[in-house]
Amino acid sequence: IEADPNTIVKIKTEANAHDAKGEGRRFHSMFIALGAVHHAFSLMQKFVAIDGTFTKNWFIQILLLAVGMDAEDQLIVLAWASVPNECEEMWQWFLELLVLAFPSMDSKDCVIINDRRKGLINAVTEKVPEAFNAICCWHIASNVQMRFGLAAKK
Repeated sequence: IEADPNTIVKIKTEANAHDAKGEGRRFHSMFIALGAVHHAFSLMQKFVAIDGTFTKNWFIQILLLAVGMDAEDQLIVLAWASVPNECEEMWQWFLELLVLAFPSMDSKDCVIINDRRKGLINAVTEKVPEAFNAICCWHIASNVQMRFGLAAKK
């Protein structure tokens, strides 16, 4: 099977602490952006949502996602990553590779929407400085509900 040259896959490893010689490597994180999505992204509105979620398995990793919406209001996963934690360093790594995969994302025509997670705003500002950084309304409403009750959320 021939590989798609537009697909970007990056895998980070780290030295295995249990290997006395320091030769063993173990999985740290992985980024994937399928090449087939490039054409779809070129036709989409440049409105990208990014978020992270905990995986519920024994790997104890965080899944980072970047999604866009096509002309038929269908979500298209642009890229995803599996990382050990949701910190600014991991978001910077993800966004750096995301812009490598989709260079037009770092433009004034692109809106990046996120949940204001710690480190994420700084990472977006640093790695996608030209894009407009927006905050997810659902997350704002949830924060209002937690602080002021359900009546305030409506």
